[in-house]
Amino acid sequence: IYIYIYIWTLEVMRGYLGGSVSIDCHYDAQYTSFVKYLCKGKCPYLGSADVVIKSFNNHFTTKNERFSLYDNKLARIFTVTITGLEANDAGTYWCVVERDMMPDIYSEWELEVFKISKWSSGMGEGGDMGANLI
Repeated sequence: IYIYIYIWTLEVMRGYLGGSVSIDCHYDAQYTSFVKYLCKGKCPYLGSADVVIKSFNNHFTTKNERFSLYDNKLARIFTVTITGLEANDAGTYWCVVERDMMPDIYSEWELEVFKISKWSSGMGEGGDMGANLI
């Protein structure tokens, strides 16, 4: 009988409509040659059906051209960049290292997407900039 314990932490990333964000996913040295990917939703619970980008041997597959993945094997960080942020990009993402014959390793990220708005400060000309979570 094997008992697996999953440990992960929740990180929050904030971006603005039309902007971009980069998510840094750290991993241990023994996983440099392993498949890495980013998925959205309930990946640890429902499997990898919602993979948005996946990398293996410096090649990647993606469902959306706004996602890119770079694996810096020396620093042991793979970075996923999302450009042209849209409201529906907000949500839970998982950085995943895929392991054969063992459970995958997950790190959880929450992406919040804000709309930039301008409102009047009521003091002279111009206005203040603000951001509203959408």
